Amino acid sequence: MVLRGLFFVNGLFILWYVLKIGFDKKLNKNFFSFLHTDDGAIFLFISAISLFLILFAPFMATRHILTVIPFILLLVSKTFVFSKKIILNFTLVGSFILSLLLGISDWKHAEFFKKSAAQIREGVPAYRTVWSSGIGGWHWYALQNGMKPYYLDSSVLKEGDVMVLPKGLSQYRISSDLEVTLLAKLWQKTGPLSFFSGNHFLGLYHNNFGNPPWTLSRNSTDTIYVLGYLGKRSDNK
Repeated sequence: MVLRGLFFVNGLFILWYVLKIGFDKKLNKNFFSFLHTDDGAIFLFISAISLFLILFAPFMATRHILTVIPFILLLVSKTFVFSKKIILNFTLVGSFILSLLLGISDWKHAEFFKKSAAQIREGVPAYRTVWSSGIGGWHWYALQNGMKPYYLDSSVLKEGDVMVLPKGLSQYRISSDLEVTLLAKLWQKTGPLSFFSGNHFLGLYHNNFGNPPWTLSRNSTDTIYVLGYLGKRSDNK
């Protein structure tokens, strides 16, 4: 909850500062002259990209915001000159450490999916079909290990088939008509390197105020359920 508030306040401050640069010029009746300067061109880039994302992006994601950040840094670069050296060093070192920790956490999460997909496929007899739900990196690893993608409304299962469901991903659903039994459950081990976690929901791929791009968490970032398909659920069960 604290991080969500910090992200929100940080975004408001950046938005206010960028708009202040433009509106200060407008109020001083120098706005059109400002647009012919280097800073004015950068301001237009920020405004155009932001407007395009607001109007046409299907959802907000960190990768969308990344397209604006270089221009924001260029626009406010003059303020760095007046900042104390210790503040600049702290910002640089802090950004590097945070990026490194988030990168390691993301790598460990992908490694968990990679090893789990291979482990599950090896533990199931070759004559049995393994179905997998989920998207993103897990979907790729599942396909690489011979699993078939499970679709809620169109997949046709046979008795004895196996279903694999990563809980932390979207499309974590199966038909209510299916009778299944839990065969195994795998979860990612946590530690200091997974504390800065970018794997909540869709992480950096899709985020909003309720789902920040990364969190501080000591919980397992994902749990994979391996289910055995027993057949269609009858009404009298």
